[in-house]
Amino acid sequence: MDQIMSLQQQSHRTNILNAWPSRLGIVAWLGCGLWVLGIALPVAQSQIAPPQTDVAASTTRLQVITSSLPNGTQQVLVVEPNSKTLALYHIDPSQGLIQLKSVRRIAWDLTIEEFNGQPPLPRDIRAVQP
Repeated sequence: MDQIMSLQQQSHRTNILNAWPSRLGIVAWLGCGLWVLGIALPVAQSQIAPPQTDVAASTTRLQVITSSLPNGTQQVLVVEPNSKTLALYHIDPSQGLIQLKSVRRIAWDLTIEEFNGQPPLPRDIRAVQP
């Protein structure tokens, strides 16, 4: 009786592990869909109505960008546009593990006019214009 229970538990664990890749595929497609909506909806809204000024009434649209790394790991970048914050996750499809790799506010990064750039630099272009 114990062997039957043990075999059933192992079978259940195997089914759960085998289901992770398909679940990750669903998450990846969902992430791509959210990413597309995150790009399309703000553009459409900006053409239809003026932006809301009431912070409590506004909604945050997370932008999600996914990619597969050469080792098979799924990389998910989540962008929160209101606070200008990025979060980077790695998902191991074989085990279903999700790791938070990095979080960063990029508000100050976006104020830098040039960093590690190649010529022509913005100041060079401005110097040429009349």
